[in-house]
Amino acid sequence: MSESFASIVTLIAFAAGLFYAAGGVVHMRALVMDAMADGLLTMLGDSDAGKERRRTRIMTLGAALTFASGLSLVAMSRWTLPIFAVNAALQGAYLLWAARAFPPQDDNERRGRRSTVRAFLIYLVALGFVVALDRLGLWRIWFEPALVELAIILVSALAVSWFFRRGLRAPGKVAAPMHAPAPQVEAQVSLPPERLRLAPEYHCSPLWDDERGNMLLPGDLALSPELVARIDAWDDEFQATYREDNPLGAVFPSVAAERAWVREGYAIAGDLGREWPGPLSVQISALDMLMRDARHDLSPLTPMPEDRGQWIGELCGVAEIEAAIERLDALSRERDELPDWDGDSRDDIARTQELFQRILAHVPARYIEDVAAGLESPQWGTRVYVAGALAGHERAIALPILRHALAREKDETARQLIAMTLANAESEGR
Repeated sequence: MSESFASIVTLIAFAAGLFYAAGGVVHMRALVMDAMADGLLTMLGDSDAGKERRRTRIMTLGAALTFASGLSLVAMSRWTLPIFAVNAALQGAYLLWAARAFPPQDDNERRGRRSTVRAFLIYLVALGFVVALDRLGLWRIWFEPALVELAIILVSALAVSWFFRRGLRAPGKVAAPMHAPAPQVEAQVSLPPERLRLAPEYHCSPLWDDERGNMLLPGDLALSPELVARIDAWDDEFQATYREDNPLGAVFPSVAAERAWVREGYAIAGDLGREWPGPLSVQISALDMLMRDARHDLSPLTPMPEDRGQWIGELCGVAEIEAAIERLDALSRERDELPDWDGDSRDDIARTQELFQRILAHVPARYIEDVAAGLESPQWGTRVYVAGALAGHERAIALPILRHALAREKDETARQLIAMTLANAESEGR
């Protein structure tokens, strides 16, 4: 074999290795959102949540092996062929399992599955190229013994996977829903908190030791007198909404007053972040706890009954609606960044977006302007799902908002989807 031919083959191998190393990184990053979506599906009672978790774990392993195979090919390591072969076997087994466990339900899912199959076939071609490299004997020995070289490649893949998944943690203690009273707790300040939590609860201070769960008094935390006074006034406004006869029906005097209270809460959180020396958790929204409360007597795989999904929406206020729209924004960004071939992850994210749409469709009518604020999102996906939620509200109020949103929508895909939503909403009243 001539030296020039070997150089060309090595250059092609280097380019292919970079492609798969980069592809593995992109896929691992996308799977972080999949893991988050799996948690939400479990929380909300999706019957396929268990299978979704298994699929995400398999795909995470596959993404790590894809990165490892690309890295080994760039280095022309003697472990390239075994890693490629193992990953190809895993991908093939996954596709066979997914064909039975997740049969495509519509054209979008079928297109996504075909993209995944095409990516697998291209990987098989790359595997054939690696077999040819093995026959040519172009591998390099970097470390001895050989297992040390393998360990370096695999540890590198695990490190990249950990880097993207490091933000996923088991949920810690969170505040009770703002519409439900918490038991009275005595303030305990014997030890300074390592992590502070701002979370309003009835009959309690809004400040907590996030690690120990102890209630804290603002005046005991070496905060400025001005900030202490603002926290006390903010909490007094919240406590005044409590109704002994109907705690779950407690509301602010007006939606405008509630919006102002939410804005002040986040402004206080900003000042706390500057004055408090340690980490701060801000839990003004009770959306997560409302979803957990709705599932308190259900098994993890039991679907959430429709009336409980409606219950979540009915107890949402300004802060919870804003939190739901922020979740939709995050999901839309993640979906836009997915590679075209990752159809399965796109489907997972879309299902989670639909869950938040259903919640927003059931919030009280007085909050329809807060839901409509989602139409101002820079994410076209969020605008589409918010439009779908608005279609579930009173037609006399929702239809003018949807018509106005359609008139000013500039994204062609969003225009088509909002137009369909509007047409369906209009036809229901005929």
